[in-house]
Amino acid sequence: MKRADHELVQEVLDGSVSTEAFAAFQQRMREEPEIVKLYGEYAMLHHTLSEEFEDHAPGEPTMPSDKWNAPARLFLLAALVLIVVIVAVSIHRKSTASPAPGPLVGGNIGQFTAILEGPFQRADWRADYGNPEISLDRIDGENYSIFRRLVQPEPTAASPVICATLRVESPASGQFHTDGWAGMSFYSQGIERLFFGDCYGPERTWALDVKQRIPIILPGKPVIGPKTVTLRYDRRTGEVSLHEGKFALGPAFCRGKIPAGLTFDEIRIGASSSAALAVGSLVIRAGDGPP
Repeated sequence: MKRADHELVQEVLDGSVSTEAFAAFQQRMREEPEIVKLYGEYAMLHHTLSEEFEDHAPGEPTMPSDKWNAPARLFLLAALVLIVVIVAVSIHRKSTASPAPGPLVGGNIGQFTAILEGPFQRADWRADYGNPEISLDRIDGENYSIFRRLVQPEPTAASPVICATLRVESPASGQFHTDGWAGMSFYSQGIERLFFGDCYGPERTWALDVKQRIPIILPGKPVIGPKTVTLRYDRRTGEVSLHEGKFALGPAFCRGKIPAGLTFDEIRIGASSSAALAVGSLVIRAGDGPP
């Protein structure tokens, strides 16, 4: 520890530093544990000397007055003690904390990485038809279809599970639930392989369409309205499920299956001529979730 640091701590305790120097000292205490320890030692000594000074009888020699009055010094001392406590707790937490796990998927811990997320940029999307409003945090429109290519076919063998989280909001005009369709599709080499959202038909509910000439998969009870829904797909088994919320937690409200090993190279969001879709967020993650 440098001699200058010892002198600085003494000046702080004596109240002889400027406002700027005191602010710089506070910042060093947040960043340097050695300064915290040094201040603690000096603060204890200062406290002991102060008690002895207060016990002096009238007429005894006294210490010269400082730049700051007693209330100001007590306030400063209390503030610095509080900083010492906060910094000490922070250091302890950093030294003992375990690495944060990845998001829960299907009730289990898995390591997932975002492969597609906001903000939205019009240049990232190819319009098939329609002209939705696209801003950084929202895509909104009626009767439109827009596509976006993935960087590489997903999911990969190393990260065989993908989770697509779609947050649907109330559209500016039109309805999400109609006799038409509104939602998100996954494509492979130009072929639609998977769709979730409000499927084509009279049922007013979120549903799953695994194509393959299989009827639309409806939930046991309707899942209605704009909300956040996560689709989970495992290429090892071909299993697909829908879950309410940002992650595939808890029981699925729809389950289906597509051929195992399928990968996707493009996604589409949109709505039919009788429907509307407003997307407030879209995140696709890939990882090593359990089969």
